[in-house]
Amino acid sequence: NFQVSRMFVVGDVVEVVGLKSKPEWNGKPGTILAAFSWDKGRYAVSIKLENECHAAANLKPCNMKLMAKHNDEEKQANDESPLFTVRQSEDGKGMGMFAATD
Repeated sequence: NFQVSRMFVVGDVVEVVGLKSKPEWNGKPGTILAAFSWDKGRYAVSIKLENECHAAANLKPCNMKLMAKHNDEEKQANDESPLFTVRQSEDGKGMGMFAATD
């Protein structure tokens, strides 16, 4: 299974999707807290729960859908963030990423 995704940046607002371990978080909004960790293959995300509570989680890019880009004055209006491909193993436990570069 290959999936092409855009890299997220700190401050991007995402929707949590496809989580199996915490299905109650699916559909919840989150905010990217830190740059992508190549060691973990995940982003640190703050997920907004009910009653203004937040949960911290490390999520794979395939478990997030972009809702709103962070308003960074240095970023151009069009999205030029790099593309990468995510490949999961057949058992769903392993994951590899291949970044596209110029």
